[in-house]
Amino acid sequence: DTLQSLVEYITHFASELFEGTGTPCRLDMPASLPARALPPDVRHNIFLVVKEALTNAIRHSAAKEVHVRARVNGAGFEIEVEDDGRGFEYPITHGSRAGNGLGNMHRRADAIGAKLEVNSVTGKGTVIKLAAPFPKGVDV
Repeated sequence: DTLQSLVEYITHFASELFEGTGTPCRLDMPASLPARALPPDVRHNIFLVVKEALTNAIRHSAAKEVHVRARVNGAGFEIEVEDDGRGFEYPITHGSRAGNGLGNMHRRADAIGAKLEVNSVTGKGTVIKLAAPFPKGVDV
């Protein structure tokens, strides 16, 4: 599987997830991406980070809109999920059940050598950005 197919899958998933929620999900995805193969563990972890971010936006943010962006940046790519919801204090104290999803997202990013940034402002929303390098020695 390729980066292109992963982005298409995320686009389809987000569209279906937000259908009927009353919250629009804007998708800003490149029409074409480099032909880069992604190993199964990389694809799986990226998808689960994005899925958690989208699910959290629906469940917890009370957002009026959610925006998903993907872009390529030289040695890798970024996927960003932004909402204009209630935001939260970050970092959440360890041991809080409310932080389990974020902890899992960080572990998944670490497992594939990616960087996860969480920026949240109470009353203004949250941005979760996953920046992942292209795996070395893997081409289509």
